[in-house]
Amino acid sequence: MILGLGGSSNYKQMKIVSRPKEKSMSRFTDLQQQHSAWRNAHWEYRMNCSIYMNAFTNQFRKYIEAPEYYDDYSDGVDQPKKVKYVAVAEAEIKSDGFHKLTEIPATQTTATLVKADNGRWVAGIKLVVDMAVNSYPKSAYFFPIEFEIEGNICRMEIGGETGGQFTYDVSDPSGPHEAFDYMIGWLGGVYASKPWETSKKGPMGFVVNGSR
Repeated sequence: MILGLGGSSNYKQMKIVSRPKEKSMSRFTDLQQQHSAWRNAHWEYRMNCSIYMNAFTNQFRKYIEAPEYYDDYSDGVDQPKKVKYVAVAEAEIKSDGFHKLTEIPATQTTATLVKADNGRWVAGIKLVVDMAVNSYPKSAYFFPIEFEIEGNICRMEIGGETGGQFTYDVSDPSGPHEAFDYMIGWLGGVYASKPWETSKKGPMGFVVNGSR
């Protein structure tokens, strides 16, 4: 005897509905998924590097103990504009390989990074130096930087191939100090020049005097 529900011999025959076989993923769909994962990974890496450039710049400002802002009255208004002494700069790679650096707008939080031929990100730091806080004239200096980050390891080049080369752990607060000392030393060389000596194009580009 075949027992059904409740042990009764009268049972209802259950209808088994088979599911249609799922259509296997097309080769193109598989490529789309790989492409999406690849794009997301590259976008995340680029954003993380851009955020690190901000952190590196802020660390440099604190290392040299520079004020954060100075008052800029160049627009001729009563209310001054707050301008950073140390700021992230975006790069435009020229055909001759020279990096044209421009300070990012105040409304922009991170620099838009561009890639050099060697695959490294290119950005920079703009440093304004004056004789005293909020005094004029001021001099602006741009430091072109190429870098890449693999895991926690940053490989950085400041001032082009003839400039400084640095490798350090980004999780170590003292990691970039050697790079900071290099930039300070370069400025020391500028300030050691004699008044009658012409400013020359060095590894950091031209010295901009009295820019603000």
